[in-house]
Amino acid sequence: MKQLSLCACALSILMGAGIASPAFAQKPPPKIDEEYTKLIKQHLQDPRITTELVDHLPASSTVPTPLKHFGHIIGQPGEIEYTKDLYAYYQALAKAAPGRAKFWTIGKSEEGRDIVMLAIADEATLKALDTHKANLAALTDPRKTTEAQAQAIIKTGKPIYWLTSGMHSPETGGPQVLMELAYRLIVQETPFIQEIRNNMITFITPVIEPDGRDKHVDTYYYGKKTGKQRPPLMYWGKYVAHDNNRDGMGQFLNLTRAVTRTQLEWKPIVMHDLHEAQSYLYSSTGTGPYNEAIDPITISEWWDFANHDVQELTKRGVPGVFTYGFYDGWTPNYMFFIAHSHNAIGRFYEVQSYGPDNNENLRLPASATSREWFRPNPPLPSIKWGPRNNTNIQQSGVLFSLSHMAKNRQKYMENYWLKNKRSVDKGKNGPVHAWVIPANQRRKGEVADSVNELLRQGLEIHRASAAMKAGNVSVEAGDYVIRADQPYRTLADMYFSIQNYPAQNPRPYDDTGWTFQYMRDIDLKTVGDKSILSASMTPVTAPVKAPGGIEGTGKTLVVEHTSDNALVSFRFKNANIAMDAVEDDFELNGRQLRAGAIVVKDFDRTKLEPVIKDLGLSAWATDSLPALKTHALDVPRIGYVHAWQRTQDEGWVRAALDTFGVPYTYFADQKLREGNLRAKYDVIIFPHVGGTAQSQINGIPKTGPDAVPYKKSDLTPNLGVLDQSDDIRGGMGMEGLTELAKFVNEGGTLITEGSTATIFPEYGITSGVTVERPAQLFARGSVMRGKWGDRKSPIAYGYDASDLPVYFNQDPVLNAGGGSGIPAEFAGFLGGGGPPNAGLGQIITPMATPLRINPLDPVEAPAAGERPQVDEAAAFRGMAAAFGVNLDAGARPRVVLSFPPNPNDMLLSGSLTNGQFLSNRAGVVDVALGKGHVVMFAIRPFWRWQTQGTFSLGFNAIMNWNDLDAGMAAGPAVGAQARRPGEEQEWTPASAGMTPFLQRPSAAQIPSPPRRHSRESGNPLKCSAAQGSDGDSWKWTPASAGMTPFLQRPSAAQTPSSTEVPATKDRGGFPSRVPRAVFENRGDPQSAGGFDDQARVLLKERHGLKGSVVVDEDNIVDETAHVLNRLGDGDPDGHTIGDRFCGVGFDDGAAPPRPFHGRRALRAYPDDLGGGGSGLQPTRHAVQERSVSKGHDHHVEGLIAREQFEADGSGPFGDPRFAAVFDEGDARVRRPRAAEGLCGIEVLTFKVNVRAERAHPFDFEGVRVCGCESRQRQPL
Repeated sequence: MKQLSLCACALSILMGAGIASPAFAQKPPPKIDEEYTKLIKQHLQDPRITTELVDHLPASSTVPTPLKHFGHIIGQPGEIEYTKDLYAYYQALAKAAPGRAKFWTIGKSEEGRDIVMLAIADEATLKALDTHKANLAALTDPRKTTEAQAQAIIKTGKPIYWLTSGMHSPETGGPQVLMELAYRLIVQETPFIQEIRNNMITFITPVIEPDGRDKHVDTYYYGKKTGKQRPPLMYWGKYVAHDNNRDGMGQFLNLTRAVTRTQLEWKPIVMHDLHEAQSYLYSSTGTGPYNEAIDPITISEWWDFANHDVQELTKRGVPGVFTYGFYDGWTPNYMFFIAHSHNAIGRFYEVQSYGPDNNENLRLPASATSREWFRPNPPLPSIKWGPRNNTNIQQSGVLFSLSHMAKNRQKYMENYWLKNKRSVDKGKNGPVHAWVIPANQRRKGEVADSVNELLRQGLEIHRASAAMKAGNVSVEAGDYVIRADQPYRTLADMYFSIQNYPAQNPRPYDDTGWTFQYMRDIDLKTVGDKSILSASMTPVTAPVKAPGGIEGTGKTLVVEHTSDNALVSFRFKNANIAMDAVEDDFELNGRQLRAGAIVVKDFDRTKLEPVIKDLGLSAWATDSLPALKTHALDVPRIGYVHAWQRTQDEGWVRAALDTFGVPYTYFADQKLREGNLRAKYDVIIFPHVGGTAQSQINGIPKTGPDAVPYKKSDLTPNLGVLDQSDDIRGGMGMEGLTELAKFVNEGGTLITEGSTATIFPEYGITSGVTVERPAQLFARGSVMRGKWGDRKSPIAYGYDASDLPVYFNQDPVLNAGGGSGIPAEFAGFLGGGGPPNAGLGQIITPMATPLRINPLDPVEAPAAGERPQVDEAAAFRGMAAAFGVNLDAGARPRVVLSFPPNPNDMLLSGSLTNGQFLSNRAGVVDVALGKGHVVMFAIRPFWRWQTQGTFSLGFNAIMNWNDLDAGMAAGPAVGAQARRPGEEQEWTPASAGMTPFLQRPSAAQIPSPPRRHSRESGNPLKCSAAQGSDGDSWKWTPASAGMTPFLQRPSAAQTPSSTEVPATKDRGGFPSRVPRAVFENRGDPQSAGGFDDQARVLLKERHGLKGSVVVDEDNIVDETAHVLNRLGDGDPDGHTIGDRFCGVGFDDGAAPPRPFHGRRALRAYPDDLGGGGSGLQPTRHAVQERSVSKGHDHHVEGLIAREQFEADGSGPFGDPRFAAVFDEGDARVRRPRAAEGLCGIEVLTFKVNVRAERAHPFDFEGVRVCGCESRQRQPL
């Protein structure tokens, strides 16, 4: 079929268009650009990837082809264009064919580049473009248009089909392909193209993100011209990269606002966005669940278009064209969802990459090439691919879609009319008739901002003219009323509804919960009484402002803190004016004010009142301020750290700082190594990077000999706008981490969020916070309930409700051990569990079993028989105590906000399974370290311009950076040291109580002793060697081992313990002991094998050291034994019993050790126990546990709740196979013998926590028993 002559192809097109062949015979064949057509065939890498629509190019004597304009065809390898060159070509098309093409600008990027539009239609249609625009507006509003008028428009009107591309800058094909498509639509005279041109209007926006496009072209040509490694595309737009296609709800970015303005102005019936992430062409429908606010007609239209694409391309033998799979259709934050929320059709393609270089052997995995019900014509296992393949398949698909619209224009215009009618009727008939946003609620500034955002996106909003009652909703005069009987009520349904995403659905592609009023922390009421539609109200026709001003007279100004984000603007707009923050709630002139209110003494009213009015803040002038405890709001010098390996998410934090006027110095984490941070900054903000703590420290690997620069140069003129580097490889490294720790110890405040919150806990710099990785937890981008743990913390200033909706996305899970927490194994009894395949499996009707969603503000009392939450918490804390787990003892980090103890109370909107693993885990925690603070956000307070309700948490931390310990109860938190104002003492690791974290020594620096075991020997895995002693002639020191220092937590002697315990005191048969060595693996917990080339021996309280020694994968047992022997610590017998630890040793000691937590390690298998081969296998999380090689089937069969590990074997681990042996001052876990029928035991979490009130120093949390042949649960 691909070899048909051009005449035969034209004949088939004519017949497909319903035109008789005799008419065709009377016309001469179309003129072909022979040179261009020859190059198409030359550059096509596989003859199957083409159709008769794109295997040639028509000739024109007046309109320039891409070859004539650029000197190369579209799809020629090694060529891509800058935006200015793309735009110049589109302007040339419009100039050469003014009757068929029109060019204009629809917006500008953050860096000032144009976002453009090209409209293509026949001469008559283009001349009447404004008329067709008015017709589509009439079809949009059935309140103004009669049915007869609508039907007349449907018969004669022309729909708009809007093509967009260049959203994701590395996806280069769309902007290239659309140039050839535009030329073809303007020039070609086949009936196929004529039908498109005569029956519809095609809009083309070739590059939605022009800033990123030009940066990507820079990086491509840098690699091509120098032959060196191309720098990664660090930045696309000014703020975000891939997330520019997740701004459909927040609409912060210029590109999103330009798209929305165009949608509202022109009302295109289809928006079709071009992307590159699938092989070979995916036409969007989605796996579901589909967003529940979308009209069912729209969903059927997705399938109509997609099935047409698949069918037409498959008929022509093109492989790899499919629909259904890949994404879900749930989250409305994609750009093309702007069409859906306005009753139009949003579509997208994902195609195999353009390149622009050829790939001689594109190989795909089985998951991409298997034949499935939705992919009966799958891609090939391997193929030659190139940019012309991309051009052919993508352009063919678009042409078939345009043809489908042209043939069915009346159907789709009538559908558009019907969807708008149905939206209006839905509001009249209920059950929801309106939504009300009270104007005078506490966060009035956020109310005004929310109303303005909804107006900008096309919702009609009114203000109530008088107070009224609508059902059970009281409406005050001036309140904002969003009527449900309007065409775009679909948008209101999407935003204001509560999302419920059961985990049995396909794994979600993005967020599952986004409820607008929750994320912005405003009050919005749903009205189910139709009478509100007849109430007196006036439309809002311009942006609104929150009322603000100063009441009263006096020399002292008090500015209320309501958690409105404008307060931080007030502080930084007046940085030179001294201000104080009130530390407690108080009353002023009969009004109750929250802690955090700002006091300005002897203020200049003429200067501050205009600012307060403009920001919409409430303030009072007084001469009779009550006696209040306050602290100074010192204006901080802010450093803002980014990491070169990922600039995706941190831009949302910059967006908030820029919008509210918070100044900062922006620099890469590499510069942390330079030190002297405290002299330059008071606050350092280090937003989410992604990856493990180790990967964040290491940065981009230095894998080649050449530097990888990212900077402005003659070759790369568009790079370096925000930051530059001669070599982006290598992150902060251990030197930078040391300097960051030093910064905090010297009094600075470090603010972390997401992945960066794990760095200090994972490296042991901060105490009392453990990073957990519960594999069973499924919480994909949802709105959760946050419970205040410490309302007196300055981070909580201004918030008044008992709960705060927060955004959380799977991790990090931070256990700070505070509040009224319930361990996961206990919290599971309350509910919140779920299927083990949460987010992975699927049933046919998952939406039939909704999740338990907890309302933010329950209006009904608990039903009879239900116990209040506090009683449940107390009961389970009692249960924990019965198991020897004291949840209240000792000083802890300051948990400002946490997840609820009861999993059933957590989810507000979205998805959650196995919420017990979040029970009372910290959402926001403040850890004192030295003279400074580390603020860790497990939630994401600045998420995609959607979480304005939690912005103030971050702003509070910034404004109160120097007084975060305000309001603390007596007694230091873990790691706290008293501040000494004016103290000039030089900071050193020793002065701050930091001890060395030891780097790997070379083999030459630690001589090997005679080995007692090798993997080849077949002996039982045993690490013993000659026992060292303090009197050994060889003295080990860090310097002798060639180790370099890294900072560890302060020693027990430097941080006061809750109770002093004499060294000789016997507690329940246990001498007081201090752990001295623990074996640790820091490999990837998700990987199937290996230890990431290293493991560590953590050294505790021996020779004055705390730290680690790194040993390598190949000789992990012997090196460990040797290091411990040289330290006089004996052998680490016990090997693998942990999700991190392999053996533990104790010394008698006077001071009880600080708590420490473990996560991953090695595990001993039968060969290790009985003598039949080598070694240690990496531990996998329970849900990932699978059989292991070596001929044995290892299966996790049992999970034991937290227990004590007792010395005499008389406790819960009374079975002698689980005895703990305390021998000659050394406590070790004895492995069960192979003859006793066990493969070994695995301890998921392991604590040593010695306190006087605790009878047993050894706590195991979650012991896994590994059965061998029988797979039976082992008795305990």
